[in-house]
Amino acid sequence: MNFRLSAAALLIALTGIACSTKKESGGDFPPSDFMISPASVNLSYGQEATLTTVYDGNPGIMLWMTSPEDQNIIQIIDQQNLGGGQFTATIKAIGENGQAVVHATPLSDPSKRSTSCHITVSTIPVRTLELGISQVGLEIEGTQKTYQVQPVITPGNATNKTLEYASADPSVATVSRDGLISAVNNGETTVTVSTTDGSGLERTIIVKVVDKVEKLLAFGILTEGDKNILPDMQVADILSCQLFWFPPNVTEKNYTVTITPSDLATVIEQNEDGFLLRALKAGSGTVKLKAATGYTTSDYTLNIQAGSPKLEWDWNGLEEYITQSINPKLLLSYDESPRPTLKATVFNSSDTRIAWSTRTEDLLSGNGAGQYWPKQNSYADGGNIRAALASDPDVLIEYGVICFMKPEKVHCDQPDNLTLGASPIKLTFTMSSSQAEKTREIRQRVRFTLSNSIAPYVSMVREVDDSSPFIQDKYILSRKQAPDSPVSGTITVWALGYSSVSKTLHVSVQ
Repeated sequence: MNFRLSAAALLIALTGIACSTKKESGGDFPPSDFMISPASVNLSYGQEATLTTVYDGNPGIMLWMTSPEDQNIIQIIDQQNLGGGQFTATIKAIGENGQAVVHATPLSDPSKRSTSCHITVSTIPVRTLELGISQVGLEIEGTQKTYQVQPVITPGNATNKTLEYASADPSVATVSRDGLISAVNNGETTVTVSTTDGSGLERTIIVKVVDKVEKLLAFGILTEGDKNILPDMQVADILSCQLFWFPPNVTEKNYTVTITPSDLATVIEQNEDGFLLRALKAGSGTVKLKAATGYTTSDYTLNIQAGSPKLEWDWNGLEEYITQSINPKLLLSYDESPRPTLKATVFNSSDTRIAWSTRTEDLLSGNGAGQYWPKQNSYADGGNIRAALASDPDVLIEYGVICFMKPEKVHCDQPDNLTLGASPIKLTFTMSSSQAEKTREIRQRVRFTLSNSIAPYVSMVREVDDSSPFIQDKYILSRKQAPDSPVSGTITVWALGYSSVSKTLHVSVQ
């Protein structure tokens, strides 16, 4: 009889037992009593593998476990009792470029332990896929008979950047394997662009084909059906309004948004593909758009309800303390100064007082005013910070925390003396400590200043699409303009939160 462990039981097993698992030196677990097969597995991002073990006993349930650190690399998604002492577990690669270890323990005798299976995840997945447009207009008789899709994939060093293209109606428009869309007949279809690396990302382009495009024929917000009614919102909600332009290849796509009454909602972000609308207060009103060409839409009805109290994190000014990953976390370092102050915004409540707390008091100390810091100079992934409404503790939000060690030195992959000309220079910074065993145990974030002599001529921009943004900090140093004669100066780089841990680069701008 097959036995399938419930999701709840698995969660208890992983949180209650796996978190106490300790690896010995050499990366393996303590001495084993039975075997796992295979002993090692190589996976790509998104791939799965099945592990098997045979135990001469009656454990009832076999607990498959990995360390909390390794749970960022792999996930145990299923486990079964096949009978006859045979047990299986299915693992899935959810991280990138890392290694993890899995072992099994019988529930009936936790002192027994299997050998370890070593899993290597060696690929870098596609994180984002953007096409730049959401619609395109093609002509049968005009000059715009084809359109070449220009996808942008990040990170740039993703292992598999192959894409698949498909047209929902090839009788209207076809698409080649390289992304060239060609008009066939009048009508409308959708072209889908999909990743093939297992990340599951896809984007669509609406293709409209006409005999000949002469002017802007239509413009507005995409809504369900033919009704000009926006989805109902609650105060503090954010609504993504996607626009359609016909033909989509018009060169002028500037527009204005008018909200009536003006204090009902506000636009917080806007581009040619659409805008984000945040609800400010309860009530009803309208939204109207006007294109730069003069084309004006009819009114879109907007209804906003008061809603229940809620909290939202406010990360403005704290971007450097957040991981750029699938599951973002707050990065805190031991004895840093100044300490970052967390902020949360209260909506739909007259009581704006916030009660701060943590479920990991063994890792973090706090001052009750949004500041938390690691208690010890050691690395730990598993901290937690909560913000709750003081008058209603059930209204709360929480955020994961990674505690890092204090850095002692800043390193750069370039020499201390640089000559900057027309070609940009890539700079990679890392931090180290004599007490840290691995680079990842120290928060890899830097800040910098340019000396006045070179500031007018130099630009230093962080690479935000770095595949490992919290393992190393990368910047592009480039020349904004050439000086009349060579100019020399310095770039001072220091570890975020530690002004005394710094490094100076000497730059000659040619």
